[in-house]
Amino acid sequence: MSRHSLSPYQPDPEPPLPPPRPVLDRALQLVLALATVGIVIVATLGVRNTSAGAVPSNSATVGTCHSFLTVEEFYTTSDVSPAVPCDGPHQTEVVAVRSYTGATAAQQQRPGVEVLGAVSRGLCTAAELRTYLGARERDDPVALQQVIRWTTPGEWAGGAREYRCELMLARSVDGGTPTLFTPARDVLGGSTGSAEYRHCHDATTAQDVSCDRPHTGEYVNAFLPAPAANTPEGLTLTAWAQDACAALVQEYTGGRPGVRVDAVRVGYAATSTGACLAVPAGGRVVGTVAPGDGS
Repeated sequence: MSRHSLSPYQPDPEPPLPPPRPVLDRALQLVLALATVGIVIVATLGVRNTSAGAVPSNSATVGTCHSFLTVEEFYTTSDVSPAVPCDGPHQTEVVAVRSYTGATAAQQQRPGVEVLGAVSRGLCTAAELRTYLGARERDDPVALQQVIRWTTPGEWAGGAREYRCELMLARSVDGGTPTLFTPARDVLGGSTGSAEYRHCHDATTAQDVSCDRPHTGEYVNAFLPAPAANTPEGLTLTAWAQDACAALVQEYTGGRPGVRVDAVRVGYAATSTGACLAVPAGGRVVGTVAPGDGS
């Protein structure tokens, strides 16, 4: 059974996570507060100083993974750290590497962080992230952010204009450092280990979690207008789920038997929106009902 295969929840089903690093989390929260349209603009013009040896920032390729060890590393605009294995703990993964050709590319000196923040908008897209993950239409990945890394001031002065789009978890697990443990590339396309990237709901705690945590339902990427409570028609949310969500859940699971349909109501402003859930047999579980992941 793979690490994230569907299994009944039992206390402490996995090896203990690394101990929490609250100072690092506070730094990450500050960085994520700068997020615009899903892209984190890193807050200073620093360059990561690594004792393991520096490598050119533009030498990273798509699929390269990196690990961050100090608070300062979450603030750096450039990263010259060597890659780490993607099948071990890592914080970021390179989604794209491109050359910047905008108007400020002609400047001999690398622009300041405010200018870089402005020109970064739109360079890394959610659609590209979904493609990297191998996401199907119904896949609803766990919340991810993208961070953009630029070449160092010295590399820029030497003519390098590359930038990197990197994915990272937007929230931590159990108060620890937001860390990925399996490669993200094509992980939603049918490979094992996708549960930590998928979006689940735990009715026991009334919280959304990644699917490698104990949960009672798995989100299908479908958020539809749902009936308001006590409508004259008397349509309940349960009945609505069977009518509106059944085919979508079937599509998501690939027709896996033993999965029923449910829904939760989520409010956006004055609207009432229903989120379709695939509910596995066995009550509270760890894993995913998506096909191709040891299920």
